[in-house]
Amino acid sequence: MEHVDVCVIGGGLSGLASAVCLAGAGKTVMLVEQSERLGGRASSDVYEGCFVNRGPHALCQKGIGMKVLGQLGIVPKGGTLALGGTLTEREHEYELPMTPLSLLKTNVFTWKQKKEFLSLLFRLTRQDLESVCQMTLYEWANLNIADERVRQLLYTLVRLSSYCDDPERASAGVLLRQLRLSAVGGVAYLHYGWQSLINDLREQALKAGVTIRLRQHVATIEGETPAIKVGLTETRFLSAKYVISSAGPAATYRMVKHAEKTVLARWKYTLIPVKGAALDVIVKRLPNPDISFALDLEQPLYFSNHSAAAVFTNHPDYQVIHTFKYHRASEIPDSDQDRELLEAFLDRLQPGWQNEVLKKRYLPAMTVSHSLVTPERAAMLSKESPAIKEIPGLYAVGDWFAREGLLADAALASAYEAVQDILKMEGK
Repeated sequence: MEHVDVCVIGGGLSGLASAVCLAGAGKTVMLVEQSERLGGRASSDVYEGCFVNRGPHALCQKGIGMKVLGQLGIVPKGGTLALGGTLTEREHEYELPMTPLSLLKTNVFTWKQKKEFLSLLFRLTRQDLESVCQMTLYEWANLNIADERVRQLLYTLVRLSSYCDDPERASAGVLLRQLRLSAVGGVAYLHYGWQSLINDLREQALKAGVTIRLRQHVATIEGETPAIKVGLTETRFLSAKYVISSAGPAATYRMVKHAEKTVLARWKYTLIPVKGAALDVIVKRLPNPDISFALDLEQPLYFSNHSAAAVFTNHPDYQVIHTFKYHRASEIPDSDQDRELLEAFLDRLQPGWQNEVLKKRYLPAMTVSHSLVTPERAAMLSKESPAIKEIPGLYAVGDWFAREGLLADAALASAYEAVQDILKMEGK
C-alpha cells in the first residue's frame, strides 16, 4: 500500500492551496481528483477560443484569499470594471449609485432618500459588524433604514457582493462585512478566466513535488492518524498520516466511515447550499457597448460583460458576458422560467444579442456556496475548525468556513487553517 504524509481530496481552490502549502513545507503530498481536470467550480471552459467561467466569478482584492495566494507566490492577474452601471426597475432604467457622484446624478432616489443612503454607507464603514451577526439582514435593515426603497438597494448590493438573496435568513454581520470588503478593495475579473488561477496553483504544486492523480474516485476514508486508509478507484488503497477533503460536506460525509458520529453529520444535515441560475454567453460583438454592467432593483438579476474588464480571448471583438439569477434557499426554481427571465434581461440590455451568439450555456442550479450563513451558522463558526476532531488527522476544507469572508476567501482561508494545524501537529 502506497503511503504519503498527506492525501488531499479534490483539485479545486482549497484542495490545490492545501497541497501547495504542505508540499512546500516538506511533506509528501498526493492530490486526487475525480474528474479529468483540476479546478472544480473554479475551472473555465474554452469555446470559440474564449475562456468561460462557470457563472460569474470575481475575486475580492482585499480579501483573505489574496493573502493566502500571495504566500504561495501567486499574484492573480485581472481587471476591474469601472464603478457604476445600470439599475433597472420595471420599465425604468437608472444610473446605478456606486459612487458619491453617481448617487448625486441618479434619479432612482429622491434627495431625501439619497441623504439616507449616503448616511447608511458612512455608517457601514464604522459599524461593528460582529455585534450584528446574530440578527438577519432583514431585521438589521428594518431597524436601521427608514425608507423601503433604500432597503431595496441595500439588498441589491448585498446580492452582488455575496451572491446571496436571503435577507430574511442570512446573517446581517456576515453579509454586510462582505459588502464592505468588496466596496473597499474592489473585485477583479481574472484574465483568461479562473482557469488561469487553477493553472498557477497546479504549476506551484508540481514545482513543490505534489503528485496529482486525476480520474480517481475516493470511495472510503477509514481510520485515523498516523495511518488513514483511503480507498480509491479500482479497489486501490492509499495510506496517509493526514487527509484533507475539499470535496464538500455531503460528499466527505459519504466517504468517511462512521461519519454519523462526527461533525460531518451536522454539516450534512444542517448546512443550506446557496445556488443560482447562470446564462454564460459569447457574442461576436456587444450590441449595446454602453451597458457593461446592470442589476435589477426588484428581481434578483445580474448582468456583466466581463470582457469589458479582463481578457478572455485573443479575438479583438468577441465578448464574454454573464447573466445570473440568485436563488433563495426556500425557492423551488423553475429552470425554464429562470432561463426565460435571464434571456429577457439580456433582450432588454442588449437588444439583438441573439443574432451575435457564438456560444451560450445555461446552468440552471449552479452551487455558489455550500452554506448560507444564517445567524445560527455564524455562531457555530467560532466553535468549529477544519479538523474533524472525532477522527484525528482528518480535515475538511471549503467555502462553508466563512469566518473571514465568503466564497473563494472562505475556501482559501480554511485550507490555510488546516495546513497550519497539521504543521503545528508536526512541530513545524
